Amino acid sequence: MTNRRKSAVWGSICWFAANVFVASVQADDTESESPAAGYKMSAVIDRSGGNVVLAGDYGKAIEKLGSKSTQRFEASTNLCVAYTMTGDLDKGDQACAKALELSEKSDERHDIAVALSNLGVVKAVSGDLSGAQLDFSRALELNANLRQASDNLQLLRDADASGA
Repeated sequence: MTNRRKSAVWGSICWFAANVFVASVQADDTESESPAAGYKMSAVIDRSGGNVVLAGDYGKAIEKLGSKSTQRFEASTNLCVAYTMTGDLDKGDQACAKALELSEKSDERHDIAVALSNLGVVKAVSGDLSGAQLDFSRALELNANLRQASDNLQLLRDADASGA
C-alpha cells in the first residue's frame, strides 16, 4: 500500500513476524535538503514515534525520542531515520548502530535486516559506498523480500554504473 504525502515522504506498509508495522520512508527527489534523497529507510510505525517519522516531522521525532533512552529496537530505528533524514549523519549512524545491536541481541532476522539496510543508507550518504553495499547485501541475505534493501542496493549499483 503506497501513501504519497505532501511532506514529500511516502510509505508502504508491510507486516513482519514481530507483529509490528514497518514503513518505508523516502525523501522525494525534489526535497533537495535531505542527504538521503532517493534512498529508502524503514521506520517502525505505531510505536516509538514512528508515525511522526512517517509524517516527515523529523525534528519532533528527535525531540520525542532523543531525550529517552533508546534501549528498544523501535525507538533506535525511528531515531536513526529521523537523524539521517535531517542530515545529522553522526547521530544517525549511532542510532542505526544501536538498532543493529538491539536486533542482533533479539536475533530477529527481519529486524537485523532492517537495521542493516538503514545503516547502509547512512554509509551511502556519508560516502562509504563499499560499506553500504555490504550492509544492503547482508540485509538481503537475511530477508530477500526487504524491498528497501533491494531498492537501495540497485540505486547504489546504478550510481556506480553511471560513474556518479
